[in-house]
Amino acid sequence: MSEHDASLLFGVFAIQFKKITPQQLHEVAAQWQKEPSRELSRMLVESGFLTEDDYNHIRALVEEARRAHDGDSSAALQE
Repeated sequence: MSEHDASLLFGVFAIQFKKITPQQLHEVAAQWQKEPSRELSRMLVESGFLTEDDYNHIRALVEEARRAHDGDSSAALQE
């Protein structure tokens, strides 16, 4: 299981639930590329695009998806 894939899954869920736009994800992902040790999900909160409640809700969905795929975030991304 890749943390990179988990971060991408977080971004996909955030867009699907209309918490952020694709452009907002793109903007933060560009910064994340420069600082890969940081969490993309936290960067979305720090940028003001997501609230802490949004973060917690989406993080729970990511964990649920990972459990459903035996910890494999990339498998969850493929659905």
